[in-house]
Amino acid sequence: VHALAAALWTGTLPALALALSMGESPDAADDIAATVSRFSLAGYLAVSLVAVTGLIGTWLMLGSWPSWSASPYQFWLGTKLALVTLMLAFAATNRFLFTPMLAQHPDTARRGILALAVCEATLGYAILALVAHFGMLPPMGD
Repeated sequence: VHALAAALWTGTLPALALALSMGESPDAADDIAATVSRFSLAGYLAVSLVAVTGLIGTWLMLGSWPSWSASPYQFWLGTKLALVTLMLAFAATNRFLFTPMLAQHPDTARRGILALAVCEATLGYAILALVAHFGMLPPMGD
């Protein structure tokens, strides 16, 4: 569930960015607002599932919150959590700053959402690469 929810979140960001990049005309403002609204609903579900299953997985794997110095695995897991937190900050900025701006300043809002969606996707793929690395390490060290 964790991997599927993360794939839903990160995997749909390029499609959102593509849709936003094609909506430069003033006539597209309503379509952009509808697209962002639909994406936002799916995003809430995906992010919620990622958070809940991530916390459960961490607890089952480690029995506690990761310690930055306990093992290389836990260091990289902590790094992943920091990057996910940054992704959440970008998503929250899109949702609570730029999405409400769509009605009044559609072009500015569209550009802001587009830029942060690209940043989110980039971080998501970096996290995927990071997980591929630390997923091969023993959780508690050697």
